[in-house]
Amino acid sequence: MSSVEIAELTGKRHDNVVRDLKELGEQGVIDLLSFEGIYRDSMNREQTCYHLPKRETLILTSGYSAQQRAAIIDRWLALEEQVKQSDTPQLPNFTDPAAAAEAWAKEYRDKMVMIDFAKKQAAQLTEQAPMVDFAEAVVADSEDCYIRDAAKSLDVAPLRLYAILRKYKWINESNEPYQDKINAGYLKRKVGYGKGKASSKKTITTLVTPKGLARIHKGLVRTGWLDASTSPSF
Repeated sequence: MSSVEIAELTGKRHDNVVRDLKELGEQGVIDLLSFEGIYRDSMNREQTCYHLPKRETLILTSGYSAQQRAAIIDRWLALEEQVKQSDTPQLPNFTDPAAAAEAWAKEYRDKMVMIDFAKKQAAQLTEQAPMVDFAEAVVADSEDCYIRDAAKSLDVAPLRLYAILRKYKWINESNEPYQDKINAGYLKRKVGYGKGKASSKKTITTLVTPKGLARIHKGLVRTGWLDASTSPSF
């Protein structure tokens, strides 16, 4: 079900539905990149939307009102019933054989599109399996670490990881974390002071959280690890 249809069924603005989805994405509940698509708005401009499976749709709407959830559930039941009925395409009872054949062909093509979409979803889940395993291992460890230690865990040269994090605005030129990455729970700012004559000098050290390490790993995997020519998903 597309985010556009969800907005129509719930009476919400589409940008608000997208905002809710992005919040779930930041929490790691939904992997939005797997479901991203394009639609044309009322001015025929290409806009981003999301095509969600049933699980993600129900997660999204779990916080909506009872009436809004009911509208979504009723729509899903109707969609499932349509799929069930289309498992064995039947030739419509038209008096015009050409029209009947055309209608059957369209029904068959629609079914093949659904099958192709299901195959792509399965392939994406297979591709994501290493990322899920890595994330579970990191969360189990549940310790913040320095960037150089994160690089070791990711099997990336420390200087290379510093460069990537600076390029994509995780840390600044002084290797200090940006506030939005701190707010997202990916990085932490550790404040320290020097010793002796430098005891009044404040130092800032960036720490990578388990959530941040899993997110960096996910971004690097999606861009072929060390390929920084395109923006990673993190």
